Amino acid sequence: MTTAEQPGAAAPWRAPELGLLQSRLEALAAGTGGSLLIEGEPGSGRSTLLAATAERAGTRATTVLFAAADELSQHFGLLVLQDALNDPALTSVDQVLGRVTDLLSAGPVLLILDDLQWADETSLLTWYRLARLARSRPLLLIGALRPAPAREDLAQLRRSLVRLGTELVTLQPLTEAVVGPAAATLVELTGGNAALLADVLAAVSTAPSARLPPGLAVTLERRLDHLPVRSRQLLRTAALLGEHFTFAELAEASELAPADRAAAVEQLCALGLLAESPAGLHFRHPVLRAALAQNRTGFRHRATARPTRTPPGRVLVVPPPAQRAPERPPVRPQPAPERPLLRPQPAHDWAALTRAETGIAELVAEGYTNADIAARLYVSRRTVEGHVSHVLAKLGLRSRVELARDAGRRKPVPAG
Repeated sequence: MTTAEQPGAAAPWRAPELGLLQSRLEALAAGTGGSLLIEGEPGSGRSTLLAATAERAGTRATTVLFAAADELSQHFGLLVLQDALNDPALTSVDQVLGRVTDLLSAGPVLLILDDLQWADETSLLTWYRLARLARSRPLLLIGALRPAPAREDLAQLRRSLVRLGTELVTLQPLTEAVVGPAAATLVELTGGNAALLADVLAAVSTAPSARLPPGLAVTLERRLDHLPVRSRQLLRTAALLGEHFTFAELAEASELAPADRAAAVEQLCALGLLAESPAGLHFRHPVLRAALAQNRTGFRHRATARPTRTPPGRVLVVPPPAQRAPERPPVRPQPAPERPLLRPQPAHDWAALTRAETGIAELVAEGYTNADIAARLYVSRRTVEGHVSHVLAKLGLRSRVELARDAGRRKPVPAG
């Protein structure tokens, strides 16, 4: 089980999903198998639901098999299924199917695999074969996965499982109706993430404060340990820009290369940590942004010298659940003040380009269209067109072809 989600973080708030899984256990006990696939962001309660289901099945005459993949599992064939069946000697799909069939001769079998996004390809193929078997035998398969990293073989498995009749369960963010009106403000601050909400509730019940308790801020940031280094780095940089920011602002503040930055943003959006908005990007969990920024108090970064999109007077207040201010109007971030223009740059030289323009120029030189670049960088096509026009004007070029030719002759030097 990963640090991103610990047992007990969602059990009180996932009653409908627990009820669904309970009904499938009852059907299994009566001899009917099946397959379920549970999808949700880190901290949504997937692992908690799986652990609760395994515990309930353990009280029945059911064989319970439970394992979780990790980042290294995809490099070793059938590793996660070997763990579930407690037999490292299983080296083929047929051997796994044979072992499960043997267990079925003694009674119903519940097989649970968590974090399928990290399972190896052979394990995914075997899972498909087991799902076909579950249609006619007392075998219940429950798989769980995050929305990222995106994998084509996993997408193919998902489509094939749906065609077989697998039931998809998507864990949506918690709402005030589920958690209760007393914690409505905390639901907003945590973006409805079950694990973050549990952490905040545990902390503010004993230490309500206008700032996050230091221990809570550290705990919240540790929930990002599962992310790649570049994604954590980008998220920390974004936290210093405020709750709302544009991709161009993030590009100026970040030290990542354009391709790495785009990949990190794509992953953070897929995981639900960042989200798109009309103005650009924003944190889905304001309390997580507050923790990242608070842990960086005193940390000098080029982003700190820039105006943020959060008004200076706004303070993140984490109230105890029972003391929520009645009918408090929401505080909305105000547009940032106009920033002064950058110092004059030399004309007709790559050094004249800003960091954002350099990244777009490199993509144009590689053959990407404006539409491709807009999708890759999470900005509008009009924004890309404007940057391309500025690039051509600064370099004294007339076309994208000339830009590609010029990029091949000299190495771009990012402004810094």
